[in-house]
Amino acid sequence: MRVSVVICTFNRSKSLVETLECLRFQSYRDFEVVVVNGPSTDDTDAVLAAWSDRVRVVRCPVPNLSASRNIGIRAAAGEVVAFIDDDALPDFSWLAQAIPSFSSEEVAAAGGIVFDHTGMALQYRYSAANRFAEPEWRFDRPYDSFCFPRSFQFPYVQGTNALFRRSALLRVGGFDETYDYYLDETDLCCRLVDAGYVLRQLPDAAVHHKMLPSSVRNHQRVVTTESGQA
Repeated sequence: MRVSVVICTFNRSKSLVETLECLRFQSYRDFEVVVVNGPSTDDTDAVLAAWSDRVRVVRCPVPNLSASRNIGIRAAAGEVVAFIDDDALPDFSWLAQAIPSFSSEEVAAAGGIVFDHTGMALQYRYSAANRFAEPEWRFDRPYDSFCFPRSFQFPYVQGTNALFRRSALLRVGGFDETYDYYLDETDLCCRLVDAGYVLRQLPDAAVHHKMLPSSVRNHQRVVTTESGQA
């Protein structure tokens, strides 16, 4: 099964290099890497130029993570689109452990565990949210029993370690771009569950996440009223 690993980046050239280097050592080999570069003002362009023979680069003109993810989906050639953040490092078996989850056509998404930068503490294992976007977490078992249409609570996979069947993404319309940062993957998983798909929360397929400061989260936006006043 062909995989497109999509990295959405914005002003994180140093950590992006580390993510790209780490992907070179995946035990699963049938994958491409697509980098979606936002309106970066650091040396990300120079970094991507150095990797031009190994990755495909597309651009997002605005600092909007959901818009970047949708651009990555459109550019992807794989049956599965695997998202990893530009401040995360995958275990060498990340894809090899996650891809078997898609052997059944009913599975639209899968995600593994997320460690912090030390490799010792877990940032994420199994998560669910309700229709008010209130999350809960547990470490002993996945939320499989919540995976049915219109369930008040539903499982979701973490955006830094999230794999999706591309055809399912297209069917539900991809990411909602009104979520420019945060809750984007939660909303998408809710819609996939409502569409009748199954999500798999995995006990392995690990990613190590640094959680660097976000240029998207900190981006200043001016909101105007109907009268044009800020």
